[in-house]
Amino acid sequence: MKLKSLAAAALAVVATASAHASIQVTTNGNSELFFVLGNDKGSFLLDTGLTLNALKSASFASYTQDVTGRTGFSSFVAGQTTPLWAVAVFDGSGTTGFGSLELLSTRASGVTPATINNGSFKSSVFNNTGKIANLAVATGDHSTATNGSSFNPVGTDGYFGSLFFSLGQPLNQIGNAVGTSSGFTDWKGKGTNSLANVSATPLDGYSASFDGTTLTITNANAVPEPGTYAMLAAGLAAVGFVVRRRRAA
Repeated sequence: MKLKSLAAAALAVVATASAHASIQVTTNGNSELFFVLGNDKGSFLLDTGLTLNALKSASFASYTQDVTGRTGFSSFVAGQTTPLWAVAVFDGSGTTGFGSLELLSTRASGVTPATINNGSFKSSVFNNTGKIANLAVATGDHSTATNGSSFNPVGTDGYFGSLFFSLGQPLNQIGNAVGTSSGFTDWKGKGTNSLANVSATPLDGYSASFDGTTLTITNANAVPEPGTYAMLAAGLAAVGFVVRRRRAA
């Protein structure tokens, strides 16, 4: 078994053990990533169950989820606008100041993040855009299923529209066309001055894609946990033992 596969399997166990019935929007890296597919007719929302801390862990290798059988996905219909998809996580909601605010999101291909100051980041991005996830979790099976999903028609409180895909800032496009891949931008508030700009840093090695049925997130720089090497060594030793016995027979 490849090292990355072993690391991914270990991560899957951790993610399952810490899963919640609704999307966690909290603090200290414990907020959960969510996936959105939207157009002018409505939006589909999926709770990935991955926390910000788990995603940014050096041992994180990959996440894959087929959404075709999930609640609400069959309700997503073609509209006049091209559907866009995005992945995001809002962390630090409800905290005072700016230094605890962090947003990790996909970014549209070829788009350089525009400048956002602390004040706009907290009010427009977090308090307006970020709250949609909290409203949407009252729909679908978010309240009953582990890592649930939902569909919200245009005009409802849980609808993710153009405001979300631009983070409330016209030049900041985080949405991607179906069939394309995306990198990630890590936005962080800093300092105490509301006019100071937040940092917007690419998350090196990470990428995401959605082909119309499956969401995939990968980390090309994943470093397996020490236990993974131990598992690999034990596996190789077992294989060697079997081979030696067969030769002896």
